[in-house]
Amino acid sequence: MAFQNVAVRQALPILSSGAASPITRTLNSAVLAGSTLVFVGTAISADTPTLDQAALLTAPSGGGTWTGLTNTRASGDYVSNVCAAAVYNVSAGTPSISLPFTVAGSAAASVRLSGVLFEIEKVPTTSVIATTKTGISAGGTTTSTDVTGTLSQTDNLAILIAGGWFGIPSNPSGWTSHLTQQNGQASLVGCQVSSRKLTATTSIAGTVTHETIAAGNASALLLILKAAANATLYYEFEFNSQELPASESGIEALIARNEEPMATGSEFEYYSSLTAEAGTKPGDATVRLLRVRTGLPTGITTNDTLRGSFRKAGSPTKGSAAWIVGTVKSE
Repeated sequence: MAFQNVAVRQALPILSSGAASPITRTLNSAVLAGSTLVFVGTAISADTPTLDQAALLTAPSGGGTWTGLTNTRASGDYVSNVCAAAVYNVSAGTPSISLPFTVAGSAAASVRLSGVLFEIEKVPTTSVIATTKTGISAGGTTTSTDVTGTLSQTDNLAILIAGGWFGIPSNPSGWTSHLTQQNGQASLVGCQVSSRKLTATTSIAGTVTHETIAAGNASALLLILKAAANATLYYEFEFNSQELPASESGIEALIARNEEPMATGSEFEYYSSLTAEAGTKPGDATVRLLRVRTGLPTGITTNDTLRGSFRKAGSPTKGSAAWIVGTVKSE
């Protein structure tokens, strides 16, 4: 199965050295319809008497119904909490995203937060997150998640976050860094957020290297987001049913895609052995359809413009018919 090019469309770092819950942000650009929004972050209380207790993400809002809420720490833990949540199939626009946190069961009065709000494109409209894995540091210079196990499809996007009381973290080799934050710098909590496109089903774990810390002072979280399957695209042209007999075969075509056919230097695609649809267009018996399904170039989209000229094989001149407007459609 072929998949779409799942990717980070935009990423907004969210940094707070002591804001009250909820923390609200809007992405820098309008989101595309059908995208998934993902928030990952690490949060800790910055006020007394709950200073340095884990701040737990509760119920994000904005853009739709959020799902996959994950906290790596429990209420009352004296260490920062790495957390995540996502909302699928958002509508186009500029939703305001609200991130509420609790400390010891109450709304956080002051949160240190380091995280990233992502827009991910080319994903399914439901069940985008294939798996979520977490891990707690055993001390030393690395923090890792559990392994994913074999993935269900080849094309995915991984988002990795590690956070806690470490100095300067390092972006893992082969990953794209979206946030590298040293703990304590500008009163912020330490955090590394990275992403990576995956093209195999091989099991992976997320590992972030950082300065030496005591056991349990950091945690990590790995999200695997599925790429959407490619739609099957084809070219479609409409003919008068009297001019194009049912199941007429051996048709040749010159097609200009995103080109003006009569312009100097225009390039054309050539197709042969085409066959007209046996029936007529649904809802209009005066129209017969001719579809081109095989041999199409890569990179076509439903936004492409088409102009086609057709002839029965053996006619004296290619392109002798008038240019007909066509469309790119998906199954």
